Amino acid sequence: MELGERERAYLEQTLKGQIHGTEREVAVALDSLVAASGADEVLVTMNTYDLGRRLDSYRRLAALFRG
Repeated sequence: MELGERERAYLEQTLKGQIHGTEREVAVALDSLVAASGADEVLVTMNTYDLGRRLDSYRRLAALFRG
């Protein structure tokens, strides 16, 4: 099924609020977000359906902050 103009606009708007990519890309994006917002806390949710992949994503994210 092809997306119509309206659906594509909704999708693009939704994706603007998400961070995704390699470990390095995510680290850079999170650093930029924290610097721009001055946040001292970041809440993360993963929208991956597969539990194994979601847990892997959480592990990889946690590793970014352990150094």
